[in-house]
Amino acid sequence: MTPNNQSIRRVYLINQDYVWGHSVAKDAKAMLKAKRPDIEFVGEDMHLIGKGKDFAPYVTKLGAAKADAVIAGNWRNDLALLIKAVKDSGLPVKLHAPLAGLKGTPASMGEAGADRVKAVLF
Repeated sequence: MTPNNQSIRRVYLINQDYVWGHSVAKDAKAMLKAKRPDIEFVGEDMHLIGKGKDFAPYVTKLGAAKADAVIAGNWRNDLALLIKAVKDSGLPVKLHAPLAGLKGTPASMGEAGADRVKAVLF
């Protein structure tokens, strides 16, 4: 997420419930507040690693929160399922994922990630 992208005003955090996911959420909040104090965090969810097969309930929350963007520390199948659920919903939300470039992840996202996912580093 670039600090200059003024179209992003409302951010939702979706992360796996373990050290990395909590770190991504904490760091994203701190760093975005420093660079873009106008950003509003409109939701945050933590989920068990590899246990969810249906990310539609999270996407429903994204829509209800009117999020412009999602920061997700998810990786592999959890990230791919989240991206697919966002695509299937038709929501225009963009996903920013630090681990989107991990080996095998782009292939698992497939076409659902095209023009929707950005690999970001904090």
